[in-house]
Amino acid sequence: MRPSIPLRPSWHGRFKNSAGGPNPHVFVILSSLRKCVGGNIEFSTSADRRIFSRASQELDQIWRFGLTIGQMANPEKAALFDSDGDGTGELWIGAPRWASTNVEKIRAKSYGYDQTLELVEFDETLAYANLDAAITAGQPWAGFCYAPHYLFVLHDVHILEGPPYDPAKWNVVQPTDDPAWLEISDAGVAWDTAYLHVYYATELEDLYPEAASLFSKR
Repeated sequence: MRPSIPLRPSWHGRFKNSAGGPNPHVFVILSSLRKCVGGNIEFSTSADRRIFSRASQELDQIWRFGLTIGQMANPEKAALFDSDGDGTGELWIGAPRWASTNVEKIRAKSYGYDQTLELVEFDETLAYANLDAAITAGQPWAGFCYAPHYLFVLHDVHILEGPPYDPAKWNVVQPTDDPAWLEISDAGVAWDTAYLHVYYATELEDLYPEAASLFSKR
């Protein structure tokens, strides 16, 4: 018989820090848990995150010349993403509760498209429902997403490219750190790559050394 590892299903959770700061409270909580193994704790900045758009026939010519994320600061190009007829394009930047949504506000300010686009926030499910509706209607749509994601397989979307990640140009402060977070932050580059880690209790090394050895491998 093969030995099994008892997992207590009474606690499940995920901690995310999409803005690049430390999560000391995570370790405090983990130290109080009686669970040997867990996963999907994200300690780095974020997954590969992209601003993307769904093209319409009206935008086909623009795609040939390569629309970039920086060009969304151009009022004429930004207006192409206007879905409600008020003359201002919309860009979905994430859900209100996401730390990454704050970062997208910083990036919008850094690139300048916060002046040309309405930055909209609502639940991810609603955002992708809006994307589906735009595709059905043949209308352009722009939004934010991490990758890999099923969306990039399900739909024919165009990635808005920009400058690569540069730590010297990534200065992100969250509202919890400074009331003037938006004014003092700057991030006119792409997100950094994320790393997902499996965590386990140190007692696992004594109880199940073979399993601990497996989890400690990279």
